[in-house]
Amino acid sequence: MSQAQLPKLLDCWTPPPGAGIPIGCITTTFTLSTPFFEEECLARFLRMESDLDAEPSLYLIEREEKMAGVQCAAVLADYRQCQGAHSPRWDLVPLRSSGIMHAKISLICWENHVRLLVASANMTEQGYRFNQEAFAALDYSLSASGPSEVLTEVLAFLTDLMQEQTQMAPAAAERVLSLLQWTTKTTNSWHKSAQPVNSAKERVAIYPLLLAPGTPEKRNLLFRLKEIWNRHTGSPAREAFVVSPFFDSPESKNLPASQLWNLLATRGDATVNYTLTGKESDSQNEVVVHAPESLKKNAPLYRNGATVNFYKVTEHTKEGTDGVYRPLHMKSIWLENDDWALTVIGSSNFTSGGLGLGNSTQREANLVFVVNKNKEPKLYKQLSHVWPEEVKIKKQMIWAPLPSEEEVEVSEETPLDAFFGAATLEQSAAGEAQLSLTFTNSLPPANFQLFDQLENLIYSEPDWRAAGQLHQVTLAWKGSFTPSHLFVNWTGAGKRAWWPINIEDYAMLPPPEELRDLSLDMLILVLGAARPLHQVLKGSLRSKREEGGQASQDMILLDPHKQVDTSAFLLQRTRRVSAGMTALQERLRKPIYTKESLHWRLQGPVGVQALAEAICREGKTEDEKAFILAELALELSSIEPIRHERTLPPELIKDKLKAMVCVLEGMLPTGKISPDIAAYTQVAFQKAKEEV
Repeated sequence: MSQAQLPKLLDCWTPPPGAGIPIGCITTTFTLSTPFFEEECLARFLRMESDLDAEPSLYLIEREEKMAGVQCAAVLADYRQCQGAHSPRWDLVPLRSSGIMHAKISLICWENHVRLLVASANMTEQGYRFNQEAFAALDYSLSASGPSEVLTEVLAFLTDLMQEQTQMAPAAAERVLSLLQWTTKTTNSWHKSAQPVNSAKERVAIYPLLLAPGTPEKRNLLFRLKEIWNRHTGSPAREAFVVSPFFDSPESKNLPASQLWNLLATRGDATVNYTLTGKESDSQNEVVVHAPESLKKNAPLYRNGATVNFYKVTEHTKEGTDGVYRPLHMKSIWLENDDWALTVIGSSNFTSGGLGLGNSTQREANLVFVVNKNKEPKLYKQLSHVWPEEVKIKKQMIWAPLPSEEEVEVSEETPLDAFFGAATLEQSAAGEAQLSLTFTNSLPPANFQLFDQLENLIYSEPDWRAAGQLHQVTLAWKGSFTPSHLFVNWTGAGKRAWWPINIEDYAMLPPPEELRDLSLDMLILVLGAARPLHQVLKGSLRSKREEGGQASQDMILLDPHKQVDTSAFLLQRTRRVSAGMTALQERLRKPIYTKESLHWRLQGPVGVQALAEAICREGKTEDEKAFILAELALELSSIEPIRHERTLPPELIKDKLKAMVCVLEGMLPTGKISPDIAAYTQVAFQKAKEEV
């Protein structure tokens, strides 16, 4: 088998044409690079246009604008690897389920398109860009109806996984579960409405193989593979191919190697082929292979026709050693006879843990593809292209297995002790930020200390004991930044551990400095523009540079402390203010899919409340302020939200609009207002509250 030019995993995070606005994404992984997820995957998902290195301010503004409409963005990582600073705009959840979290699933949701990725690659640059990996992408939309049974099982797998974490990360769990419910409802509606199409899924059978704690039958991947094979074929498989960088330890029974033969014919020819890593030895007649000798010893070589072959994978893009080194990390099992072929793609190594044998409770995710070779030769060839380049080993083998994947990919940081549960940034009743820390029933590590990101000690074991050893502790957050994690140390920890912090409500996050206290002129310009916020800012900055730094009245100045005092021009701008309100009304009338998007339009830095605050701040007289606030309230009351099947209920939007009208009423100036304006204002607000 040979590998052809294949699509890139990172490209799957880019929305296809017509996908619509981003709704949310969920990724599971064993090892993790938070910068890679944030700057590569999340940026593609959002279709970011700004460059972080060249335009950091515009990049942050664009990300704020686009993330404001996202219902959920979350990475669920094994707690042993859950480290790294990250934007508080997305959730990082350390998974503490029994066994190892080893599945690599990405659920990527846009307004009109859902994409499911099942891969062998971890969420790291090494996994996405350098390793030899395998992945499968299934698309769901009105015109791309992937197998619904696969998506249903994956959503159930993620739901069960997240429900176990509600005590460890309650705010993040709520967002993840909400996105899973949205996906179920949305894809079900597509499935009912989709027109029949002649797609490959009708010619290749696809099954999910998701391993989790449960009965042995549910865990045993090889047992389930045999069930799937027998469901389609009338004759046993004659040949099996295995590619894996990791195997059971030499001293083990190597259940995978012995039980694999149960999938093959018991009479006549049967062959198992192992593709593995290795290196040339000093001797010309020997080769070092990274596998245990039990792969060969567990074969029924006493039986006539039973054969075992070994292949060494090519780990360079060119022959020899002058090419780019691409380590093997993909895992796959392939079964075949004269008529049928079956292949497994996903996270399971050829180990007892990876295949759910023995007492293993690892969580794994794989997809199985079954195709009739004679009826679908093109599909068969496409599946075979996934297999890596390999060379049959004819020399004598020296057995030198690698350590387990968990040992190879161990983090340099110390895993977070089980005593530390959820860390959440909340807002107190008084509107102040506070850290809510949950401690579990596990014994606390000796002399533990908690530090913020600036290495300031904020809590310790003596504080905890003095407070009565509570399971829930609330600390006032005095930092000038929004934290993404704490550092934890204790006696014997070696290196510090990371404790990720998630946000209870994204609405409490402050906007970037450049978007705070925007002037009325700025807001009018932004609201009236057909382009996104970051594009308006970029154009204004370019105009400013071209004019030698002289900003016109219509330009947006990124530094709010250097804004021109425009209060004297308010009356002359009445028409423009009215135009800004009309544009704001149009924005609120457009389909709204998430509560986060509604909050951005009402209370974000370019929303209703920001416009009202600018009016109050820059109005020349109390009459002007009161009159324009009343007009704004009337604009809100006349909005009739557009309803689609997946948008927020109009009743919810109306309730939020009514609440905003009350907020505007509370902003009315308390100074002297002329009788005519006072009477008009009273009538206008009464009408607005009745009609909204």
